[in-house]
Amino acid sequence: MHKDTPLYFISPYNKYPTGGVKQIYRQVDHLNTAGFKAFVVHPKNGQRSNWFQNTTKILYNERIFITRKLKLKKKIKLYIRAIFGINNDPIDINGILIIPEIYGNDIQLFNPEMKYVVFNQNCYYTFNDYSYQNTQTPYPYHSNRHLATLVVSEDSKNYLNFAFPDAQIHRITLGIDPKTFCYHSVKKKQIAFMPRKLSNDIIQIINIIKARNKIPNWEFIPIDNKSETEVSSTLKESALFMSTNHKEGFGLPPAEAMACGCIVIGYSGQGGQEYFKEKFSYPITEGEIINFAKQVENIAMAFEKQKNNIQEKGKNAATYINTNYSLELEQQNIINTWKSILKIAQS
Repeated sequence: MHKDTPLYFISPYNKYPTGGVKQIYRQVDHLNTAGFKAFVVHPKNGQRSNWFQNTTKILYNERIFITRKLKLKKKIKLYIRAIFGINNDPIDINGILIIPEIYGNDIQLFNPEMKYVVFNQNCYYTFNDYSYQNTQTPYPYHSNRHLATLVVSEDSKNYLNFAFPDAQIHRITLGIDPKTFCYHSVKKKQIAFMPRKLSNDIIQIINIIKARNKIPNWEFIPIDNKSETEVSSTLKESALFMSTNHKEGFGLPPAEAMACGCIVIGYSGQGGQEYFKEKFSYPITEGEIINFAKQVENIAMAFEKQKNNIQEKGKNAATYINTNYSLELEQQNIINTWKSILKIAQS
């Protein structure tokens, strides 16, 4: 196999911002820029994620998604749609499917004629479809159709290397776009957060801080269902960011906040441990609600008294992210990884 081998990235379609989908699009873009032949595959015509700017190459093939469902539910209507469905762009069976980890054991049900790579962006989702009584063997990572697995952090690589020691696991570095998420020195007394992540913890932390009323002039700004541009705008003007990452493969939001110069306080979510450095952020052990609230309150008060010192930490965080998680590094990692995978597939 070589660079002309078609690479088909199976992707769910979401109308709202999803970091995993964005990374699928970005990988396809990097590969095409480097001369590979890569596509995002959505089931239905017109399904293009429009919450961030892109001109990514997309194919629409409902059949490949329905074929998976046929194995699960033998329904006549699904069968007819699979066989006679319209708007199915061609898929070359000599190509490679790249399938997200979210499909669990169903990964093996996507076109059984084709070899596949798993794009595992969150190792903690790997066994979501299983129980402790699992009899579904072999696992997708044991199949002779499985060429390799891509992961996005050292934590995920360690996890999957331990679970599947004979599998080919490749770590790629995620990049933060400096045109979108960049350092901004003018900060408001506001604290950004993602309300969807561990919402019960967030509710407790915010209400404890409000009940104590030690930082009455600070505003809490939720980031939810916003475009990428809106997210970056909020982060650029926020002094602090509360992270409630939970069992993440990497956890992009805190890294994007750091790139914008925010002081990040909170949970690393496992995968984020590699960039949650104590010299410019404030990691909290998950579940330590009081410690979390104390730290937010303390840093906010320190910002009011020693603004320059706090902002210097934010600037150091931005520098670290820009240096270690650049788009150039992401692209080079992806290209080198795929050259290696195609070389193995050819042998």
